[in-house]
Amino acid sequence: MKPKILMVDDSRMIRLLVSRVLRPFDCEVLEAANGFEGLAVVARENPSLILLDLTMPMMDGLEMLTRLRHDQGFKPVPVMMLTADSSRETVLKIVKLGVEDYVPKPVSETTLLLRIQRLVPLQPRPEGQLANGDGGPFGYRNGSIPHTSLTGGLRPAIWPQF
Repeated sequence: MKPKILMVDDSRMIRLLVSRVLRPFDCEVLEAANGFEGLAVVARENPSLILLDLTMPMMDGLEMLTRLRHDQGFKPVPVMMLTADSSRETVLKIVKLGVEDYVPKPVSETTLLLRIQRLVPLQPRPEGQLANGDGGPFGYRNGSIPHTSLTGGLRPAIWPQF
């Protein structure tokens, strides 16, 4: 059974970039724009891994993580925090809640992939089978991925707070 990876981030650009990183692999990428949507997807899809941003509207990642860890049905689902907030206090909070990994943004695609593969095994997509069927704008051939940052050259447009 191929793994399901849920990306919960309010930035559509980040969700697209994570999907692009995972496109060469035989997995299903699920998306949610906030914690409420994320919890609904978790309940419906039972993901193998959750990539979770911290700062989001409606329900932030800390609240979603808290709810996941207090529900016995969702407690075993591994969570990787993928966030720009790297303050000591934040890291201590999420570690206490049982997050499996913490990755500060921006992160290179290669680093992100290595960290994901430590939590869930990823197999290359069968030859000729791309995630969107035709290769599209983000399809890669032969499982190769470019060694670029998730922010690319668009860092100010994606994270204007930096």
